[in-house]
Amino acid sequence: MTTWIKRPETIHTTHYNLVFDRGEGSSYSFDCDEFSAPLNSAEQSYLAEIRTEGLPESIERRESFHHDYGIVACMNCGQPVEMSSTWENQCTCGELYNGFGQNLAPCCLFYT
Repeated sequence: MTTWIKRPETIHTTHYNLVFDRGEGSSYSFDCDEFSAPLNSAEQSYLAEIRTEGLPESIERRESFHHDYGIVACMNCGQPVEMSSTWENQCTCGELYNGFGQNLAPCCLFYT
């Protein structure tokens, strides 16, 4: 039976940018939280200076998703095996696993 060290998961991340539109396709952009507070404290004084220019500002929300691979313990040697492929994942000892962590064939079958 497969022992999962870490289950696969999909990671959802939301990013916010505070954007000052300078017109003609030009703008200033800063990483911020959802309430327009800058994430980088060094940018706060620069941000205050830009706000005095009276440029239109908006908050852009961007979402991203990425898949974090699962890791199983090899049934033969116990080493961690990353499940980065849905088809075939191989341990350093030769054991093969599919993307669901199922052992495809014992490595000893290949060496007899």
